Amino acid sequence: MRIKSIYVNNFKSLVDFKIDLAKFNCLIGLNGSGKSTFLQFMSFLVQLMKGNTGRWSEKMGWPAPLIMPRYFFPTVKKGVRTESVQNINLVFKVEIVDDATGSSGFWEGEFVTRYEFVFVAETISYNGYTLRTKATDKEAKNGLSRFVCSFTEEKSGTDLLKENLVVLPYDSSILSKIDAPEILDHLKPIKNFICNIDVCEQFSVVDLKSFSRKSGNTVGLRGESTGAFMRMLGEEKLAKISKKLLPYFPFLDYVGVDSRHFEDEMWCIGVKEKYPGTASYSGNISFLDATQINDGMLRLIAFLVQLESSKKLLLFDEIENGINPELVGFLTKELIDAKQQIVVTTHSPLFLNYLDDETAIPGVHFIYKTPEGATRTVPFLSIPEMKEKLEMMGPGEAFIDTNLVELSRRLSETGKEA
Repeated sequence: MRIKSIYVNNFKSLVDFKIDLAKFNCLIGLNGSGKSTFLQFMSFLVQLMKGNTGRWSEKMGWPAPLIMPRYFFPTVKKGVRTESVQNINLVFKVEIVDDATGSSGFWEGEFVTRYEFVFVAETISYNGYTLRTKATDKEAKNGLSRFVCSFTEEKSGTDLLKENLVVLPYDSSILSKIDAPEILDHLKPIKNFICNIDVCEQFSVVDLKSFSRKSGNTVGLRGESTGAFMRMLGEEKLAKISKKLLPYFPFLDYVGVDSRHFEDEMWCIGVKEKYPGTASYSGNISFLDATQINDGMLRLIAFLVQLESSKKLLLFDEIENGINPELVGFLTKELIDAKQQIVVTTHSPLFLNYLDDETAIPGVHFIYKTPEGATRTVPFLSIPEMKEKLEMMGPGEAFIDTNLVELSRRLSETGKEA
């Protein structure tokens, strides 16, 4: 199962924004064009399905108004408000397809973000069954909302719900609020897929060198839970990671975990290195904890560990940071061959050069902004001038041979693939 397309309107700079996703996707563009904003929206989407929007916004330091488009905020000049605040709603639609079975579905929603996260309407459809909710005119008391709810078998048109009025705090997807088996039995593939999306920012060396107690089946937003997650993976998967790294780190004996706080079950990354011995001693094995491991190896370990997770869609920001150019090709292959659907952002033409045309043409997305500040995207290698360059160059060479500022300006002004 994978995401086929995403539409979002009014999340920061993502205004009337649509993107079609392949199995492997790479977002490129100038700084500030909206690449990281897209990753932030995906993180927000996961919390909507899990029912964690309140905790997420508190952790991120993002109250509801901060996800509104900047140019919808009022301007104040000489102490006088010159433009009124618009109560705009955030709207999204995610289309999902299972290439193996041919099943498909979507999740779309609309909610108010002026002062808090409150759904107005939501539709979830999968494999012939559709759940719809819509706010009633009359509000419930004590912070609860009243919604009319229907669950329809599309083939027969029959509403399968006995009770159509739902009263609940509706700040997240209704699938995070209800436990009705007649609904979940049909729609849980979509719920499970969305909940198994994981977004990673740039891996922080400080976080990768830290000890962690719990992992939540992931390396964490910045790699802070890598050690604890490695502890959960088991010896077989760690040996697999070690084998992959051995050609690039010839003295590597084993990738594992270290604990200086065993009683507290605190873990961090650790490796064993083996060096030639003398005639009287066959070999010398030293154990290195994360504080002694080079930064590039730490980041590579974090990527490989995350690819061993059970997550269905993984997103990584600025993939090339801290990775030696000679290892970029290795990392690129691992990401393309991953069992998960992948989305990465990069500024590296070298990374793009390791993509074959079959992967690059549908998967490389150029991100830019309109004069009004709205983020847009276009398949990079479908732009006519890029098509011509691709006949003589690799994707990375076409990228570095292009003036991205000028390309952004032309796309922004014409709204067409220049």
